[in-house]
Amino acid sequence: GSTVGGNPAICAGACNILSRIDENLLQEVTRKGGILREILSDFNPTGIGLMLGVKPSRPSRDAAQECINNGVLCTTAKDKLRLLPPINIPENLLVKAAKVIAQACK
Repeated sequence: GSTVGGNPAICAGACNILSRIDENLLQEVTRKGGILREILSDFNPTGIGLMLGVKPSRPSRDAAQECINNGVLCTTAKDKLRLLPPINIPENLLVKAAKVIAQACK
């Protein structure tokens, strides 16, 4: 076995989640990704759906720490912030988090 290896319980959970992915869910993720891109447009968002990277105007680690201090968890990849919100995030929370990220990127 391994920490990230497959086992019957994990595989059953993965199959359950995969069975829930449909066109409506994918359209919703695309729509929410558009909202995120719009709010963060000043920071050159790249990626697909809700998996985005943005380039802050200051060091990415400083911006990430400010996000964390304000309740938004993100990580860094070189000079960018990596954003991986859950696909079921409510729109109001997505907008709130995006505003925190935009402020931290300035």
